[in-house]
Amino acid sequence: MVGVPGVAGCDQKNWEVTTSWRYFRSHRHFVGTDEQEERAEEGSQVKNTVNSFEVDLKYTFGPRWDLQMQIPYRTSDRNSPVRDPSRVVVDRYITHADGIGDIQFLARRWMLDPSVPHHGNFTLGFGLKFPTGNPDGDDLFYKYSGGGKVPDTVRNVDQSIQLGDGGFGQVFDIQGSVGTMTGSSFFYGSLNYLFNPETTDRIETGRSAPEEKYMSIADQYLARVGAGFGGPGLKGWTIGIGMRGEGVPPRDAFGSSDWFRRPGYTISVEPWFAYVHGDNSFSLSYQYAVERNRVRSVPDIHRGAHGDAAFADDSWQFAWSRRFGRGAGGHHDEEAESKTE
Repeated sequence: MVGVPGVAGCDQKNWEVTTSWRYFRSHRHFVGTDEQEERAEEGSQVKNTVNSFEVDLKYTFGPRWDLQMQIPYRTSDRNSPVRDPSRVVVDRYITHADGIGDIQFLARRWMLDPSVPHHGNFTLGFGLKFPTGNPDGDDLFYKYSGGGKVPDTVRNVDQSIQLGDGGFGQVFDIQGSVGTMTGSSFFYGSLNYLFNPETTDRIETGRSAPEEKYMSIADQYLARVGAGFGGPGLKGWTIGIGMRGEGVPPRDAFGSSDWFRRPGYTISVEPWFAYVHGDNSFSLSYQYAVERNRVRSVPDIHRGAHGDAAFADDSWQFAWSRRFGRGAGGHHDEEAESKTE
């Protein structure tokens, strides 16, 4: 979720509840950084529509520590083409998945004493990701027969809309901000990396290549940098602009990287604004993609191939937070950020 960057801690125990929503629609196919424009021209592109919701529960104790639980819920549709024997697209069909995703628990610590004046501060966080999301959701697929679209079989939906990856993971998180001498503007940055050392959940993909029979459990990452401007004159409003990079690496930091994944990344420009009123804060951000790159996976390299992936043009994200407890009465939060969708 998009938070309000800051450099203060809180010396009282309190709870904070944050709800956030993110929407995107991926439909433009890339091999490397080259867009496969013919997919749109022939109407064969795959279209994913994703709505992600998340509830974050955070407990702050003392001036430097907080514990956070992130509970995601996602609903996704995948719109796929039906081709006749000559490969002409004659119809389309939709597969669907919705439900709770993989839950994370995270502990963060302010690394500089918040009781001492600083121009900036940062947190380090470590956590665990649990495989609570269903990794083998299924739906009815269709095929071409007898001149049109007919039901085929019920099988696992595509990896891109599965609710979970089936593995335990470890989370590393660093985030912080530095204020300017005027105190009305600041620079911020964050990095969230999900380590998934397990190789595969043994969920079959339905793909023909033997090296891609099962779904890979892949690492994920999200990084943000930017600047914001607030100050008394804006009466609780903060505006900002930044860059955002998110994706799946072709090789995991630990463990094997075999089996099927769609590695790649998106780099986006991210304007945003936030409003704080008492114990409530609201934020809205917009991500516009300036670079999309579907890199080669391990099976791609072994087969001398280069698979494609569909990317979104843009996405929207909205968040609302409310603080409760003895530390309430003013909102001072670090730059909070969840893992990669």
